[in-house]
Amino acid sequence: MAVVWPVSLPQSDDALGYDMVEEAEDRLLYSPTSAGPGKLRPKYTVGPARVSIPTVYTETQLTTLLDFYHDTLHGGALAVDWKHPRTGADQRFRFQPGVMPAAQLITPNLYRVTLHLEMIPGG
Repeated sequence: MAVVWPVSLPQSDDALGYDMVEEAEDRLLYSPTSAGPGKLRPKYTVGPARVSIPTVYTETQLTTLLDFYHDTLHGGALAVDWKHPRTGADQRFRFQPGVMPAAQLITPNLYRVTLHLEMIPGG
């Protein structure tokens, strides 16, 4: 079950697009052979892509984000429905395993927060 991104937090179109990183998952499986070139085949037809989304948060928004991450999303175990920051299309995301939201203080009460997410195929 996915939940919806809180309206009180910056939305995907607030992302600092010039720093956004989007990369596709490597979906190939390589098998060496005893002679000749190795074989390549797809592992699967559709896989998750990773995206890092930098935004600016106030102290209050950062607290809301961390509460949302820990409580609502159970530490990133659940997915969230949000707009894709590049395309604007509805997309299902989940936080990359083991990568919590990272916040860097830029001025008093303002933080640069980078969200490291996976796009869930078909979500």
